[in-house]
Amino acid sequence: MRKNSYGWQKEAEEYFSNTPHPKQWFEFLAWITILSSLNLLYEKTGLLYIQVIYYISFLVLYNHVQKILWTKRFQEYLPSKLNEKTRKAITYLVSAVSVALAYLFIYKIVQDLMVMLKL
Repeated sequence: MRKNSYGWQKEAEEYFSNTPHPKQWFEFLAWITILSSLNLLYEKTGLLYIQVIYYISFLVLYNHVQKILWTKRFQEYLPSKLNEKTRKAITYLVSAVSVALAYLFIYKIVQDLMVMLKL
């Protein structure tokens, strides 16, 4: 019997199934860029309503990332001996760290662009 020549594609698809889709990745980068811009705009103007929009948007982004991470695929990487409360705490921590790191990187890029463009 002849072996299916496309088996490697199925294996590769399963192996890389936990990586983010490009659309999700660029949507996430757009969120971070907008948040960074709002924060820099607040620093330049000091307007309260910009800061309020920034904090609301940041909370919405955090909840979205947390929802993505609280999936069965992500839970498979956590040890099975952990109870649900510990799993939630780890998920919240990973969400906070990932959003914070992405924000810091993009914030630095926006600051460098402002210096380069002399804004």
